[in-house]
Amino acid sequence: MSKIKKIFPFVVLGLMLLAGVSLQFKRPQSIRELASVVMQRCTNFSYPVTCYEQEIPKLMDSLSMEEAFEVTKIVQDQDPRLLYCHVLAHKLSFREAEKSPEAWKDVITRCPTTTCNNGCLHGAMMERFKDEVLNEDQLAALEPELPNLCEPRNNWVPVEDERSMCYHGLGHLFMFITGADIDRSLALCEYVGQKSDGRNYVQTCSQGVFMILYQPLEPEDFALIAGVAPRDKKTRDELCGRYSGLYWESCMSESWAMFKDQMLNASDPQHLINPRTIIEFCAYAKTDLILQKCIETTLSMAAVVLVVDHSDVAQYDKLCRALPTKVQGRCYSFGAFRMLQIDPRLVHKALSICEIARMAGFEEQCLGEMTSQAKKIFHPGTVEQREYCTLLPQSWRERCVGD
Repeated sequence: MSKIKKIFPFVVLGLMLLAGVSLQFKRPQSIRELASVVMQRCTNFSYPVTCYEQEIPKLMDSLSMEEAFEVTKIVQDQDPRLLYCHVLAHKLSFREAEKSPEAWKDVITRCPTTTCNNGCLHGAMMERFKDEVLNEDQLAALEPELPNLCEPRNNWVPVEDERSMCYHGLGHLFMFITGADIDRSLALCEYVGQKSDGRNYVQTCSQGVFMILYQPLEPEDFALIAGVAPRDKKTRDELCGRYSGLYWESCMSESWAMFKDQMLNASDPQHLINPRTIIEFCAYAKTDLILQKCIETTLSMAAVVLVVDHSDVAQYDKLCRALPTKVQGRCYSFGAFRMLQIDPRLVHKALSICEIARMAGFEEQCLGEMTSQAKKIFHPGTVEQREYCTLLPQSWRERCVGD
């Protein structure tokens, strides 16, 4: 037998094994297949969202940002917990801007509307300046580009919710480019936030400034705020005491994250949120309006935990009823708003909150919120807006479309 005949079976076997390996590791061709792979990798995680936030950005070695968001939407259809995907959206636009840092402003205009609480708007800003602290001359050179960054330009016409979240993201950005200089960052918020037509995004921007101090997400965030962020209630009060008015409010309300563990009863699934700790946290409020804003800030977290993560509207009802009477109605309406802010596909959860609001005597306030939000989260006259409005009770549909 010739040498060729002797080794031929081994060659064939080797080719078969190589073929098997190549099939095993071949990248799936469709977006739907990629989504399926992501879900398989994350299926054994107790909280798969954390896994999704790691796995989906990895796909961007070969996918565009838009395609990565398509994967995200397919996963969301299977696991609604990912509808709260603000952090993931940060990472996706961060990765996209990383490919061409000079095009970071264009990445912002490509972000999907009403997806992931508009977190996409923030990531591109963070990537562009993640390792760069600007001196005064550099800041002066950049300043003229900032006032219109969140305003309509070219073919991009952001809805109001997008615009607001963009200014919030600028607050984050200012902390990075100033090296966590809070006062300089707030001055930039003043510069970009006051509009000649009367609109004002200064507080929205300042909340972004202080949020970085209390809710760092990435290693560069922690490095940025080292030695600057408050360590406890005493140092928080000292920091916030340097400011007044809207800045003091933003500094105090954003500090809720320092007390998140007390607000959460993670070991008790029947009482996941402790309303007493929310009331105690908001005791700093000097007026009813400041109290309402403080409660809203904490409800941003509570609504996600109770209604999105655990689908427990009954617990959200108990939470609202346990709050001071003067903010109970706002608790329900804000919960509905929060669902829509996260993703309009949560409209059914928003309606379920309005149903418990009806039984508590706050239906008008809750559905009124859902109606007014239509013009803030959708472009007027679009199919998406009409479809959303048709889901509201009959008596509210015309007002919803008309608004």
